[in-house]
Parts: sequence; C-alpha cells; structure tokens
Amino acid sequence: MSSQEHDRIKLLEEVKSRKITIKKAAELSEISERQFYRIKSSYEKEGLIGVVHKLRGRRSNRGFSQSLKNKVIKIYNLKN
Repeated sequence: MSSQEHDRIKLLEEVKSRKITIKKAAELSEISERQFYRIKSSYEKEGLIGVVHKLRGRRSNRGFSQSLKNKVIKIYNLKN
C-alpha cells in the first residue's frame, strides 16, 4: 500500500469518527470532494482493498506493446 493510500485511510477514519468533514479531507488529499466520496464508498464496501488503486500490478491500457517498443529502440539505435 502506498503512502498516499495510507494517508487516505487515516482521513477516511477521521471522517468516519466525525473529526473532519469530507470537504476538508478532500482538500488535504488534494482531490475533489466527488472523488473522495467515491473512495469513501469503495472503502465502506470493500474495506482496505477499496482504497488501493484497481490497476495495481497491471499493464496500462494506454501502454504500447513490448514488440513495438523494441522496434522503436532498434530504429533509434540505427540512426545514432
């Protein structure tokens, strides 16, 4: 779990115990209130797993294939 996720859990617990508001928690975590509500909902449903980013350990949808990366590197090395 990253330090950012760990900090969010602390903030979620403070919101739960009504020590701070969601608005303040969102401000402290530098995200929108709406996003904090989403994280809060996920945390309530799934527990600690709900705070962890869902793509952890997976390849990005926007990433390029390894074969394409190898072709680009090969072309680059030929020109230099």
